[in-house]
Amino acid sequence: MSTLPGLRGCNDIGAISLPKLQSLQSQLRLDLEAVDGVIFQLRAKQCVVCGEPARGAVLQPCQHRVLCEPCVASAPECPYCEGQPLQW
Repeated sequence: MSTLPGLRGCNDIGAISLPKLQSLQSQLRLDLEAVDGVIFQLRAKQCVVCGEPARGAVLQPCQHRVLCEPCVASAPECPYCEGQPLQW
């Protein structure tokens, strides 16, 4: 038995008509794109070091906003610029 919402209660996926399977496939692709978009947005707000949901520090001189306040205090360089020392 499937755990997918569109297939609950279906014991044999092979018994579903091809047009219905294609329709289900299209809907699943759209749903997956929506989930991917939300995941991207959530990750874009996280500190790249600790994963905290708040990137609060603007790094100098590069202007990247990729670290939270606690992590920026111990960061010798921007994690994106690799080797670019931070200036305070």
